[in-house]
Amino acid sequence: MIETSIAFWRKAILQWKQRLWAPGRLDLPSSPLTVSLIAVLIPLLFMGDIVGRLFREFAVTLAVTIVISALVSLTLTPMMAARLLKNPKTVKHGRVYQATERAYERVIEWYGTTLRWVLKTPDHHVAGHGGGAGSDSFIYM
Repeated sequence: MIETSIAFWRKAILQWKQRLWAPGRLDLPSSPLTVSLIAVLIPLLFMGDIVGRLFREFAVTLAVTIVISALVSLTLTPMMAARLLKNPKTVKHGRVYQATERAYERVIEWYGTTLRWVLKTPDHHVAGHGGGAGSDSFIYM
């Protein structure tokens, strides 16, 4: 839901009413997912004996939490996102935020550099991982 609200911002749709339309975009994938998760728990309700009683309580607890989670994700999360999230271009940040943001940017830059290096020389890294797995197997035996 939060990602949908941010995607609306990136498309310059900043009005309160339009940000509340986010649940409609996630309603299609999340509803069948919720129903299928609950459907998986139905056989546990019909198990017999003592094990069935234990699983019945477990299945009911999980089903109730899945329903509550779906209701929260479709109602409360978009409203809170519309209310609390601010446009990143208009927010002023303090020194601590700016320092940590620079550190995060350096980490992301380092990750990109090392990822490009690994993708340019895959044979060396595959051999290294194979050697590591082989030595682990040797030590384990």
